Amino acid sequence: LIFESAKFFWSRIAVSVYSSFTSILLASTVSAASYSLYSVSEQLYKGGQLFSGSVSQATLPETTKSGKTDIVFFWARVFAILGLFCLLGAFIFGSELLGLLFGQDFVNGDRILLIFATIFLCHSISVMFGYPYFAAKNALQVANNSVMFGAAIHFINLSVLYFLNILDIYSAGIAILITEVCIMFYRMLYIKTKYPIRY
Repeated sequence: LIFESAKFFWSRIAVSVYSSFTSILLASTVSAASYSLYSVSEQLYKGGQLFSGSVSQATLPETTKSGKTDIVFFWARVFAILGLFCLLGAFIFGSELLGLLFGQDFVNGDRILLIFATIFLCHSISVMFGYPYFAAKNALQVANNSVMFGAAIHFINLSVLYFLNILDIYSAGIAILITEVCIMFYRMLYIKTKYPIRY
């Protein structure tokens, strides 16, 4: 059992490490004021991530049992619409939202909030085409591999930013966005290659 589930274990470790490592590296690099702007937007993103992750986990038993992916496509569309609304809201009302929730000291965090709203859009779609989809196809190793691939990309990006001395809250946010986009494209490309796409 340990050997059979090793890839799942390492993929979960990879997610935890690359998400936590970014915060730790930023906290030791940027000013406290900048990090606070990053942190509040990240927490809002993590709230959305918890919602999409919960839906993903809830659909997993059904797709595993039935082998059908209809529910995956349904929720992917829902999260695409929700993500676009969040992105639009962050673009138009980002400063006002941060000011209302956290105070006037955070109104300048609208740019990093917009980045995290974009990350949420990509992640929430990608998460439905992760374990729920590949469980239906009996190919969970693809979801595991995509996460580990994303973690490797993220580590390289952060290393480059750090050693070039250009790591700040915006470049770190873009690095996370690149990671999520890479994971999403990895999964989509595999699905397009191996399985017919339903629209």
